[in-house]
Amino acid sequence: MLNRTLLIYDDKLYRRLDDRRGGFYYYPDTGNMELFDLLNYQVYPFELMPSININARSTKISPDRSKLALAHLYNPVIEVYDINNKTLKTFNYSKDNNIKKRFSVNKYNSDNLIEYYDFIDVTNDHIYVLYRGEKYTTKSRSCLIKKYNWQGNLVSIFKINEKYDISKFFIDSSSNVLIAQSYNNDSVYRFKLH
Repeated sequence: MLNRTLLIYDDKLYRRLDDRRGGFYYYPDTGNMELFDLLNYQVYPFELMPSININARSTKISPDRSKLALAHLYNPVIEVYDINNKTLKTFNYSKDNNIKKRFSVNKYNSDNLIEYYDFIDVTNDHIYVLYRGEKYTTKSRSCLIKKYNWQGNLVSIFKINEKYDISKFFIDSSSNVLIAQSYNNDSVYRFKLH
């Protein structure tokens, strides 16, 4: 087995590589690195911190270490990177099938952008995302847990009431249970997935 580490980087602050968010393999035996591209977004007019934050995404590697899923915060997009084949697939779930690549810095600074995927967890068979679909300023705190297969197909949706105010969650696939945490409620909840 090849000795390597997979990492995500953001070069927007220090600008020493390519001014992008991307991924790379690090091979400790040789000290070599191998980069791979991820989808990147721009803000206009350019400001550094909004540029970094507009590219926010949650990441999770599959338990069998074969795939990496990346769920974007400001676009209804999930990227799946096949670690062994070194291929990236981008799944776009926007209504108009258009991935928004440029964002207004004014809309970002006024919290006037729609947030899509707040959190992600994966199993070897599925990707689970915490979907909001609301502007930060008008969040109802209700959410949907969307379950996709690794080919990007929606399998099912679980609605969680706003009273739980879910911040993050973990899937116990052996018992088909979602264990959720709420920062605001200072609580942990257990939901049976159907």
